[in-house]
Amino acid sequence: MSPQDDGGAEVMNNITLSDIIGPLPEMATINTTSNRLPELQALVLAAHHDAQRHTIAAAEKALSAGEMLVEAKGLCHHGQWGAWLKATGLPERSAQRYMLLHRAGFKSATVADLGFALAENYATTALKMLPPAGRAIAAANEREGQTVALTYWWREGSEWAGYAHVNIHENFGIVPYRPMRPWLVAKVHEEIAAEIETSRRREVPLQEALDFRRQFNIAGGCQ
Repeated sequence: MSPQDDGGAEVMNNITLSDIIGPLPEMATINTTSNRLPELQALVLAAHHDAQRHTIAAAEKALSAGEMLVEAKGLCHHGQWGAWLKATGLPERSAQRYMLLHRAGFKSATVADLGFALAENYATTALKMLPPAGRAIAAANEREGQTVALTYWWREGSEWAGYAHVNIHENFGIVPYRPMRPWLVAKVHEEIAAEIETSRRREVPLQEALDFRRQFNIAGGCQ
């Protein structure tokens, strides 16, 4: 290697990255000592609590309106309801939602937690699922053509629903009987059905459901 080559190698060995691309920009750092950050923490938490309070308050008002609307509809004579509602100035869609949530047995905290859209969806499903008074619904849940679970539900008074469920092929696993709010029947059945391939429903005499409940010693009552 020539002396000229040796000198070039020595120069290259002394070149730094900044010599090639120029000085590096200063890296941005998070200023953890800023007085603004603790202030923002407090403001965010306060806003969160306000949002929760307002959401629950809105749910309470909606359910209260629903209860009063149901009462008013019961007091109206045939053909009077539409005119009475129109005179209130309340949109019919809003009135239907409030009444639906009330009839499904929701509490304000649950509506606030689920959100109005999901709560309304559960309420709509539940009220469609409930049979007439004195009747029950029997659902045979199937997997690969075999019945793996039996479920019954029925009305108990104006605000509650009875619900009994047995997993036949899982050591007779039982959902302990207890009265449920109608909306919760829809949610529980949805969760159970999600694990099953198909579900066949039929309307049956209420006594069949009560005998089923008694057979598996899951009788109970509204506390």
